Amino acid sequence: MTRVTTSQHVKNRRCVRHSPVRKPTGAHQGRREAVRQAGLAGLTRALAREVGPRGITVNTVQPGPVDTDMSPGEVASLVAYLAGPESAYVTGATLNADGGYSA
Repeated sequence: MTRVTTSQHVKNRRCVRHSPVRKPTGAHQGRREAVRQAGLAGLTRALAREVGPRGITVNTVQPGPVDTDMSPGEVASLVAYLAGPESAYVTGATLNADGGYSA
């Protein structure tokens, strides 16, 4: 997985992963969602440590459902920031863009 990520999905030394926040449904779904999110956050941090010495940043954006006027453009702006040169010191982070849904 690391080889694929670092060789095919990295552009301009930035890797921005996408992982939607899902609303848990059912008795066990909340735990499953928590485990899934924790696993992806751990993978993001591990990849950041692995490829960081080569100047590559790795971050995850978790857009979710919102009850506000937030537009898809606002999530795109966050991704553009993480993919740009201004975010050179932001790595290993999982950022929620959901208008406070997951708070």
